[in-house]
Amino acid sequence: MGTRACETTDPSLDYALHLPQPVLQVSITFDGFSSERCGIVAYEWAVGTIPLATDAMTHTIEGIVAHNGVALASLDLTPGTKYYVKVRAETGCGALLESSSDAFTVDLNPPTIPVLTAGQATREWPSFQTDKALVFAQWQASDPQTGVASLEYRVGDRPFSAGYHPRTAVGGDVDVVEGLRMAAGDLPMTLPYIFTLVASSPSGLRSVERISNGVTIDATAPGGGTFSCDAAVRPRDPFACRWEGFADAESAVAGYSIQILGADRSGAGDQILLAPLSLSRDTRTYTYHPLLSSRSPGQHAYVYRASLTVFNRAGLSIVSLSNTIAMDTSPPVAGIVVELTTTWTEGRGQPAQAGADGLRAADVQCQVSQTEVRLAWGGFVDAESGIAQYSVALGSQPGTDDVAGYRSFGTATRGTVTDFLQPLSCGDTVYATVIATNGVGLTVHAMSNGVSIRCEGRQHPAAVYDGLAGPDRQQQSSTLQIEAHWVFEDPCPIVQYEWAIYRADRVLVQDFTVVCARPDPNSKDPRNPDCAEADTVSNFASNDGLTLTAGLAYYVAVRSTNVLGHTRVVRSNGVSVNPTLPLPGVVFDGVIDFVDMSVQATTTLLSCSWTAFGDGDPLRRRPTELIDFFDVSFGTDRTDAQTQADVVAKQRPATGQQHLLVTGLSLVPRSQKYFCTVAATAPNGDVVQSTSNGIFVGYGTPVLSQVVEAPRFQASTSSIQVQFKPFRASVDMMFYQVTNGGGNPN
Repeated sequence: MGTRACETTDPSLDYALHLPQPVLQVSITFDGFSSERCGIVAYEWAVGTIPLATDAMTHTIEGIVAHNGVALASLDLTPGTKYYVKVRAETGCGALLESSSDAFTVDLNPPTIPVLTAGQATREWPSFQTDKALVFAQWQASDPQTGVASLEYRVGDRPFSAGYHPRTAVGGDVDVVEGLRMAAGDLPMTLPYIFTLVASSPSGLRSVERISNGVTIDATAPGGGTFSCDAAVRPRDPFACRWEGFADAESAVAGYSIQILGADRSGAGDQILLAPLSLSRDTRTYTYHPLLSSRSPGQHAYVYRASLTVFNRAGLSIVSLSNTIAMDTSPPVAGIVVELTTTWTEGRGQPAQAGADGLRAADVQCQVSQTEVRLAWGGFVDAESGIAQYSVALGSQPGTDDVAGYRSFGTATRGTVTDFLQPLSCGDTVYATVIATNGVGLTVHAMSNGVSIRCEGRQHPAAVYDGLAGPDRQQQSSTLQIEAHWVFEDPCPIVQYEWAIYRADRVLVQDFTVVCARPDPNSKDPRNPDCAEADTVSNFASNDGLTLTAGLAYYVAVRSTNVLGHTRVVRSNGVSVNPTLPLPGVVFDGVIDFVDMSVQATTTLLSCSWTAFGDGDPLRRRPTELIDFFDVSFGTDRTDAQTQADVVAKQRPATGQQHLLVTGLSLVPRSQKYFCTVAATAPNGDVVQSTSNGIFVGYGTPVLSQVVEAPRFQASTSSIQVQFKPFRASVDMMFYQVTNGGGNPN
């Protein structure tokens, strides 16, 4: 405090300012004014805007209590203006001692706290933390006129509460609380902590209490959720990863980070294809484009692996690994498809079991229903990407879809088709095609062996012929044997044939007997064994232990049983026993006499040769007196008299001739088979007939010869040994002929 006096004593002046609203009062205290010689007799004081000035209040003795050194006055002062208090003391000698206070400012506005933030300001999400023992806060408090004298904070689980930490005063220059340990111990995770702060000015004004944000304690990472990627992808094609359900009850999910690795299927040699990439909290899918990465593997059987890191706002995280994403360049391995029965008859058929054997056992080849086709399939495998779906169609030929268009059955391995593009009819055969699609869209297909539609009561073509093969025989010379062959066109597979022999007057010669492929070795009667496996392929039968009567006729009855248990009996026209009948012979196709050929090059001629007619000797190559003449014809089918001669009508070769060549023909190459039929007439007029096995024409590719090797010198004078590789052509070689001749020994 400055002084002005006419004596040597230094007076002093203290002051205090109390300005409660609405009255502005100035109060001061002073002391130290003295005069040893004259003493102090009076005091005056004044207020001004500069030291020792009186522009705010002129000198006055009002409000002074001299013996206490106190002065008080109500003044009309301007807020924010600096004022100085002047005190003047008068001595008994008439001298004046003056002193001025330091400046004071009228302050009517309390401090403010514009910023109060709880939590650690350096964190991205300061309202969440993992530490349960310490609290943090930062603030800004100000008073532009007088400054902040002090602050007071407390901490609780709600505004204005001090439940966690009591009221604590700090200096006005403090603006942070770092790592304050709570008096109440560790904080709970169920409630936040909240700071309440108040600031005070030097004049005693207090700010409005400021409430901070709440800070939640979160010591657990996010949980739940699923993370998956496409199961498979073609090399260098993009694939997508998806996630959902990740949550955090305390601090919520703040964001994600995804990483992509690539390796072979064993997991060895992982390489980072995509470094951790931050994604926003709202992201739910990410598509990786291998072409954007020069390090992407691209071979079959490589795999991608993806990891997703989920962060909460407290900084804790959880890592979720995806399924492996296989790289697949190959289609699935094909399985099998079968038709299932729609009618269970006498226990025939069975449900499809797992595995190929079970499916094959359940397969049927005919059905009665015309409204549905039941199917089962299996054995389709794709090790890399799995089977994504099956599509099924029905067609009138294998691989077609003209009966029922393709329909997806998802990943099911059994289904029923009822929606047909054209209705099913009796005698139709339909084929199922199953297309299996793997995880990357590559496909493979499998076809069934077909199922035929059989109508109840409808008679399908069937015929029984006398004789072991060839056209139907009217006579035979043997009195010991009956032979027959047959054709049954039942759309349902025949599971058993039985045959019986009757005399023309219906006398039973042989009861129905199973045509057997494999007798039962454990049969009680070895001479008449039971049948272990029926023969449904050969379609012929013979019994050579009979005693037949010459001049009588015999016929054969054949009974078929199909997979539905339906039976049918068809009989032959019958054959007469004539012991004087000449024996049938053997007929050879081709231009080489007595050599049977199955193919020939030319399409303009047919030729055949024959032997053994009359006496049955196949090695005889000359005529016999047992045959008077031969009639020869060529046709396209040996089972019918008309088709036996539909290419070349019957011709009679010269006597003694055992071959016939016909030229000038126009034959169908490769697809049509041609047969030679020879009818031999004995001197007594009896006729016996035989037909060749048939020949295809139009196989005319040249024969490519090979090098023939023979020794230049040898000791033997009776033989020569030669070697050569097989000649080559589009058909097999029938035989080779070797000849030799003399020449220059060099």
